[in-house]
Amino acid sequence: MRNRTYSMRARWCRRFCAAFLCIFALSAASVKADLIMEPTNSFYSRHREECTYLNRAATASDDTVFWSTPDSLFRKDGPDAGEMVYISFVYTDDDGIQWGLAPGEDQWVLMSDLLLPYTSDEFMADHEAEIYEGTPFSIPAGTEAVQWSYPESGNAVDEAMRFSDPLELTTFFDDPDGRLWGYTYYYCGTRDIWVCLSDMNNTEIPQREVHEMYPAQAADEAQLARIAELKDRSISQIWLIVVPTAVVILLALFLIWFFWIRKRKS
Repeated sequence: MRNRTYSMRARWCRRFCAAFLCIFALSAASVKADLIMEPTNSFYSRHREECTYLNRAATASDDTVFWSTPDSLFRKDGPDAGEMVYISFVYTDDDGIQWGLAPGEDQWVLMSDLLLPYTSDEFMADHEAEIYEGTPFSIPAGTEAVQWSYPESGNAVDEAMRFSDPLELTTFFDDPDGRLWGYTYYYCGTRDIWVCLSDMNNTEIPQREVHEMYPAQAADEAQLARIAELKDRSISQIWLIVVPTAVVILLALFLIWFFWIRKRKS
């Protein structure tokens, strides 16, 4: 009987441990998979499935304004022209108009009012046929190298990036001058890293081509007309403060008149 009781306890213990390990494994997997910080914006919460992740900084144009929600009449002054705006998610409405969420302001921005710089994403799209997978190139721990935004960009993101851990590169690009470039999507919290493997510490590699910024959404004529209509009928968000404040003041004056001045007259 004792052996039977011990056997049952052991079996339940094994089941409990197995269940605990499964829960732990699932939790760890979800933590690894869910690296995207979701905003607390109420409109985003209601339309999460209709939003796409962007995670890019854009440049404000002369016409950029902030909107409380994509379906709102209320707007407020946006960033100055040339100011950088971080966009986390993009929502596309029924007219195909794209709205970017600026989580720092908890406001929405018309993507057609923003300009995007030429980055590694655009470079890789333009040179897709020339970027290839090859024999792994190992960068030892402790190595210092120049990190570039993309090959021959002229933009050194970090002139002395230190690789604290070893890195193995398998994605490469050969530039027209015969230099070999290596790429990794992610390393120690940094995305889109390009290194000139032929000359890792040279900060003077020149820019080959100047790329102009381009609209974050190239809206068509119908969309532009709709955007103009939205802006024409929009109301400044300041009225969300002015109107309730005016109502409170008028109500206070009425109560003063009703309970004090009127009483004194009588």
